[in-house]
Amino acid sequence: WDNWKALDHEFALGARWHDYVGPGHWPDADMLPVGHLSISNRSVGPDRYTQFTRDEQLTHISLWSLLPSPLMIGANLPDNDDWTTALLTNPEVLAVNQDILGQPAQRLTNVLAGLEIWTKKLADQSLAVGIFNRGNAVVPVNLVWHDLGVRAKPVVRDLWLRKDLGRQTNFAAELPPHGCVLLRVE
Repeated sequence: WDNWKALDHEFALGARWHDYVGPGHWPDADMLPVGHLSISNRSVGPDRYTQFTRDEQLTHISLWSLLPSPLMIGANLPDNDDWTTALLTNPEVLAVNQDILGQPAQRLTNVLAGLEIWTKKLADQSLAVGIFNRGNAVVPVNLVWHDLGVRAKPVVRDLWLRKDLGRQTNFAAELPPHGCVLLRVE
């Protein structure tokens, strides 16, 4: 439930659900197992906190927001640390999940080796872009916006950092194993 193998499998499920998603038809990717889980030895084992790394938690919430799957928390909220609370309450990431169009993200192939890219059209005419490293090593990213059909120098914002990155012809970074970046491109 809160392990990489289970989360990694959700990418394939999300792609298969694509044609069936829209207002009134949401993909149920299951609970968000972040924070304090299994209090009093419930069904998922002994009392513990999530086994996901921080990078895996960012990937988890980003993918669910792009699908868009309901965001149901499978943890004891009063026990959250500040990082987990910020993860679950980021208004810009939640806006991707709750976008009024209700469109699912599209998984793109053959854009960047070693990475998986998902794009989602938003009601404000911007594009949410999730770039995921599903591998076990750091992977460099150099995504040219033109390759996604985006105008030459769009305005780019990192939704997790809640930071404007300015007008760019490309996005360059290094993604850690099982990590991601979630961007809004206008």
